[in-house]
Amino acid sequence: MKIKPKTQGKTKNPKINWIKVKTDYLAQNLSPDASEPYTFAKCAEKWGIGHKHLMAKAKEEDWKAQLDQQATQIAQDTLEKIHHDSVETEGGIRIRQAEIARIAQEKARAALKLIDPAKLQPRDIIKLAALGLGEERKALGFPDRVEFEDITQGHSDDYESPLEKAQKAKAMNALGDRLLKAMNSGEKDSE
Repeated sequence: MKIKPKTQGKTKNPKINWIKVKTDYLAQNLSPDASEPYTFAKCAEKWGIGHKHLMAKAKEEDWKAQLDQQATQIAQDTLEKIHHDSVETEGGIRIRQAEIARIAQEKARAALKLIDPAKLQPRDIIKLAALGLGEERKALGFPDRVEFEDITQGHSDDYESPLEKAQKAKAMNALGDRLLKAMNSGEKDSE
């Protein structure tokens, strides 16, 4: 009398397509819709393979490492796409800001035509031009100003004292008031 060997843990189907089984295991675990891990036990049950047999094959071919590698690649690709999309969005914003700065420059030029040049100091004209150009540079992502180092002193000349800042703010406010008056008088003349 012959005794049959136990088949527990053995495959029910001797012709297993391991490529399909492995692909299924990786795909199910990488699916964004997966609510829980797709275990070796579930995969073995689905394909009619013994759990231990499947685990031995997975260990032999290092499926877990392949799963980790593919998951890492998906995460990197996703981050790159997010970064790429945000760069495009930031670029669009910068272009719109530059366009607005150019429009402001045009309005300022038009207002300057209406102002009596004798009432403007050359310094005010220069500050106005610098303001418009500075806003355009910011919108395009360029530095606000170019710094030149004083190599004899070893520091930058970009420092403004609190008094200089207050004087600058006062001059800019006065210039803004003059421009508003000029623009308002220009609008009245065109009506």
